[in-house]
Amino acid sequence: MLSEAATTFFGLETEAVKVLVFEPLAVPGLLQTEAYAGAIIAGSPVKVSDEEIATRVKIRMRRQEALHGSSALEVVAVIDEAVLHRMVGGPEVMRAQIEHLSELAGRPNIAIQVIPFGSGAHAGMSGSFNIVQFSEPNDPDAVFVDLVAGQMFIEEPTEVRRYHAAFLHLVGSAVSPVNTLDVLTNR
Repeated sequence: MLSEAATTFFGLETEAVKVLVFEPLAVPGLLQTEAYAGAIIAGSPVKVSDEEIATRVKIRMRRQEALHGSSALEVVAVIDEAVLHRMVGGPEVMRAQIEHLSELAGRPNIAIQVIPFGSGAHAGMSGSFNIVQFSEPNDPDAVFVDLVAGQMFIEEPTEVRRYHAAFLHLVGSAVSPVNTLDVLTNR
């Protein structure tokens, strides 16, 4: 089923008040539609049964419940423009996914920014990562990195600061959330 690192990350995500996400290749899991999530999971290099795909999609959709309510999780997601052009699941799935992103981008707890192709090389060229932040000062930020060889947690403060610095550079390379909404709605 899910790796221990992924299960731990999902647990931390439920306790977090804010998640900073960078994804160069796919829509972040918290922002995916069911059909897009199913296509991503089915396209994984590790083949899983249809039942396992359905279970993982349900877990992903359940995680998204944190985006609603009075204490909704705040998400700042930076994605590469390539995410919007990669035809995951086919044209209908992508159209619905981009419409979903447009709807989410209008919520006060969700900021989505796109790094345009014209920005060239950027601080996220080495891959995706998530930084989880907590309300308690005794709960330091943590970084979750999903790699082909498995997942990795980074909690060492110096390394976490490097990811924060990289995220700030990515935000600076991306168009603003308002302009991202224009990019999404004018596709």
